[in-house]
Amino acid sequence: MKSMKGVLLAGAVVIIAIALSFAICKASAPKLSKKTVTLNVGQSAKLKIKGGSGKVKWKSSNKAVASVTSKGKITGNKAGNATITATRKKKKLKCKVTVINTSDKTSEDISSEDINRSIEASTSENAANPDTDNAGSKILVAYFSVTGNTRPYAGQIAEKTGADLYEIIPEVPYTSKDIDYNSDCRANKEQEDDTARPVISGSVPDFSKYETVFIGYPIWWGTCPKIIDTFMESYDFSGKKVIPFCTSGSSGISTSETHIRKVLTGAVVEKGHRASSKSDVDSWVESLKL
Repeated sequence: MKSMKGVLLAGAVVIIAIALSFAICKASAPKLSKKTVTLNVGQSAKLKIKGGSGKVKWKSSNKAVASVTSKGKITGNKAGNATITATRKKKKLKCKVTVINTSDKTSEDISSEDINRSIEASTSENAANPDTDNAGSKILVAYFSVTGNTRPYAGQIAEKTGADLYEIIPEVPYTSKDIDYNSDCRANKEQEDDTARPVISGSVPDFSKYETVFIGYPIWWGTCPKIIDTFMESYDFSGKKVIPFCTSGSSGISTSETHIRKVLTGAVVEKGHRASSKSDVDSWVESLKL
């Protein structure tokens, strides 16, 4: 009997020792201080590894876009995307880096000069110019615009195609602080959260009647803002033709276009377009032959 108790006690000790060892290993497992970083061209940020010990080797997948020093300091060199990999004892940790260029005044990536004035102006314009409703139209131009750069292109497309115009307005409006990407702002948090779905104020009347839907938006962190996901998930796009367009001072539309295709699996998503000027948009819309 005593020997049986001894065996059970020894077994319990072994189990506890294994559990403690696992917990210690798990607690000390290395982690990067950030999994995603957004920088302006010329801006820097420091990555750190938490937990574990040993020498770290840093590497950038695209040095032309973002370089990294032997101490984990990242510098944005030009607009684009890169992945920073930190290797310690064969353990690889990755951080996705997006570099934007806000020096281009046509940019609506996330920040622009005189942003408070832009937001105030766009609010006034909304009140003075309600969305158009062209009776019998089978085309809808839906757009989201915080600083006002996307709005005129959306109106231009609607006028040229005879489409109805609908602005995607957040229930809680974005302030200048909400889109200050250099801080821990609301937009930063939303773009880093795959589950974020900002609530939209209002809805599209009789969405089912539209055969073609343009979706316009600024590029935030290399892709479309999360409120566009809210919009896409709010309606049945089955069988509809979807045409994305964006405004951006540096980033292209391809990443957001790919995302839209993944979300709207039942729709026919056409090649998107980055709007840069009135004449550019006119030529693009004419090429669609709607």
